[in-house]
Amino acid sequence: MLRCPACPPGRTRGGRHCPSQSCAFTPATSTKQLAQLDQDPTDGTLTPVWTKPIDFSAWGGVWVPCAGSVPPFNSLIHGGTEEYEPSGLCWDLASSWSEYAACDTGATSMARMATYFGLDVTAAPWDEVKATIDPYEYGHGWTAEIVSEEGDVNVTKWYTMGRLSYEIWYTMPDNKTVYMGDDGTNCAFYKFVMDTPGDLSSGTMYGAKVTQTSDVAGGSFDVEWVMLGVGNQDELVALVYEVR
Repeated sequence: MLRCPACPPGRTRGGRHCPSQSCAFTPATSTKQLAQLDQDPTDGTLTPVWTKPIDFSAWGGVWVPCAGSVPPFNSLIHGGTEEYEPSGLCWDLASSWSEYAACDTGATSMARMATYFGLDVTAAPWDEVKATIDPYEYGHGWTAEIVSEEGDVNVTKWYTMGRLSYEIWYTMPDNKTVYMGDDGTNCAFYKFVMDTPGDLSSGTMYGAKVTQTSDVAGGSFDVEWVMLGVGNQDELVALVYEVR
């Protein structure tokens, strides 16, 4: 739930309780919705006012949206995620769609995504396919910031936080440290540390190296954070689209 920007919690307007915003998804490749709700100040009943699609066209669409959170540095932001990212390695090694499809279990979803751009991947030349869609656009944490009472939203995919099968990203009270779950079997646990509090545009990625020290009462572990890389949003966005 995100508070409506023009009406602080506890205020009323026109006899109605301040509406809240909720971001919800359908389990498809590229849909994400924003809903405005009125809340009855007496019994708390929520009544939907409108629902609008969130526009991800500037980022190639949204890929399998998953769990989200509201970061402490901005209560008007929904921090969303994309999971089950397509394989960049299979993509880079392939010389045809059939080679890519034989390598990546996410190929079916990539084919569906291509239809939004009017492309049949089984019929189009490989160069045209690669010029139209790109797996590196998907598998990211993102933010949808509400900027008006009418539901206008600014969307950003944060390439700085890496590509993984996001279950959620969650910001700590220091407004710098973000922990990220990787949804799948034999996956990893990550954290991202912003260079500047509340600013996701640059920082450092880490992966957790876990060593079990005991098997008592569920086990005990030592955790070592291994640095994976340092990223800047502008540089990473330019890299993805320049390569493409």
